[in-house]
Amino acid sequence: MDLVQWGRRVSHVKRFLEIWVADPNFRRDVLDSPATCTAQRNVAVDLEAIRVLWDPKCAAQLTRNDSVQDVISKRWPQVQDYLDYRHIRAMVLRRAREAGKPVDERFAAWRERQLARLERELIPGSYNASAHPIFAAELSNGCSVGCWFCGFDADKLDRHFESTPGNSKLWTECLTVLRHLCGATASATGLLYWATDPFDNPGYETFCEDFYQAFGQYPRTTTALASFQLQRAHRFIVLAESKGSYDNRFSILSLSALQRIHEAFTAEELAHVDLILLNQESAQKKLRTGRANSADLPKRLSEQLLDNRPGQTIASVSGFLLNMVRRSVSLITPCGTTEASPKGYFTLEDRSFNNSGDLERAIETMIEMHMPMTSLESEKRTATPARRDTLWR
Repeated sequence: MDLVQWGRRVSHVKRFLEIWVADPNFRRDVLDSPATCTAQRNVAVDLEAIRVLWDPKCAAQLTRNDSVQDVISKRWPQVQDYLDYRHIRAMVLRRAREAGKPVDERFAAWRERQLARLERELIPGSYNASAHPIFAAELSNGCSVGCWFCGFDADKLDRHFESTPGNSKLWTECLTVLRHLCGATASATGLLYWATDPFDNPGYETFCEDFYQAFGQYPRTTTALASFQLQRAHRFIVLAESKGSYDNRFSILSLSALQRIHEAFTAEELAHVDLILLNQESAQKKLRTGRANSADLPKRLSEQLLDNRPGQTIASVSGFLLNMVRRSVSLITPCGTTEASPKGYFTLEDRSFNNSGDLERAIETMIEMHMPMTSLESEKRTATPARRDTLWR
């Protein structure tokens, strides 16, 4: 069974769990009257067949069993199917992380050092949930959504990189630079958003097509605007999956947004779209980074965050951050959120560019300056004091 078929097979289990995590009233109703509440939410799943996923008493008994895997596979085959599907998705993500190795040996060695550091420093949810791409490109300046927990404390949206002939030429030339310096396979892990929402830019799909033509893959996409742009979201998912992209996400900011998404998409249509359940009522905790790390948050918001511990970040790129509106490029890598790094990533250097030639020279210079082939400890011993300040702990 391939990934597409497997996803459709477990799609209603996935939908049930989305509502279960997002809605405390649904959790209460399932315990009181399971058949009624699933019928009302159009979830075609036998709750007895997946009881171990939602009944705390059942799960507690299972964890005391010495052969948990055998019990699940024999007693709850639908649960085993769902767990196997999630395992395959995690394997796909790990393979994408491995595929992100740049062709430039200096960049590749530097990235490996960052990944080793991050695996030690970050909480598993921050490290394992990402392919750790080598670049991200912002196609707008700022974000229209304004989430109170924004991990990057994004500025308010003020303008876009519009899909004009001149911009399209610059964009494709910049992608060619990245392909030349990093390789098509590694560049294909790139993101076309950062402290932005992809759906803010009306030409986002055009830029995605250019990305596909340059690297042979469609870019992974996360948007919080799907519930407000339902027709566009539906077209986008059909288009992305027709290009072989089955790793897209919708951020859910309210229960009403979840309901709109579920009404607009069948469970099968969302089989490969992860819903990031960030609504206030959700059992899913948010990371303490960026705007969410403010000491002034009221208690009701602070209670929605993970415990205050090191290693939290939503950042994923160890490489280059481009902003196509400002014509800027930075060398960045994630870190746990601190007072010195409130957005959860280090910035080694910022440069500007006017054309693709400028961009190529800027990236080459940053690779030469910040990515020596020596080991990290050796570099620390030989670095000047000014250089040492830019090195990781």
